[in-house]
Amino acid sequence: GGFTMSGGNLNLATNSSFSSLSLNGGALTGTGSITVSNFSQTGGTFGTSNCVAGCFTNVDLTSAGNFAIGAFGTTTGGLAASNSIALRSGGALDGGAGTFVNATAPTVTLAAANGIGAINPVRTDTGSLGVINTSTGAVQIANAGGLSLAGVTQSGGDFMLAAGGAVTQSA
Repeated sequence: GGFTMSGGNLNLATNSSFSSLSLNGGALTGTGSITVSNFSQTGGTFGTSNCVAGCFTNVDLTSAGNFAIGAFGTTTGGLAASNSIALRSGGALDGGAGTFVNATAPTVTLAAANGIGAINPVRTDTGSLGVINTSTGAVQIANAGGLSLAGVTQSGGDFMLAAGGAVTQSA
């Protein structure tokens, strides 16, 4: 099933899967894995910006339209997971204004139809990055350190990757 969250605090302590989730307010956190087939966010906070106090182990979110991932955290932090983050957009995937890291996890996968970070770069802190852009639009990603590219598909537009260390390609 699905739900809309408009306020309060909700901590998911087990693995959770939802057909839809509309986050309009409040704080949604957890320590298990979360999968959402139709995610939207107009307010509130999703997850935590670090794993010190506990965070989701795996995050897998899909949005039918444009997806502004800069809205996950506050102006000082984005989303963190202890294992992996996968973000998919039927439109464009945007990093949002600011300089904070949007996604922190050992493995990050970003997929969109119409560009990834074309307006505001997506800022990551990961050791393994997968990128899929299936239609048009530029891809702009800034990673905090070195990383291994787990695969890149760029069907249209420029591709820009800035990394704070060595970049390698995994087999």
